[in-house]
Amino acid sequence: MAEINEEQKAILRIYLASEDSRIREKQEEADRLERGAHQAAGQLEEMVKARNAVAEGLF
Repeated sequence: MAEINEEQKAILRIYLASEDSRIREKQEEADRLERGAHQAAGQLEEMVKARNAVAEGLF
């Protein structure tokens, strides 16, 4: 494999920094979506409990 010169190393460092930034952004987005999903699941559970309580009262 050919040796990488200093200019190429600098370009690769910039690329890696950019990729690190993109990865962090995606991880933050995934974390935010996960929190939202947990919140929605909790709300859904409460809705089902309320619905079942009403259904129990009817039957």
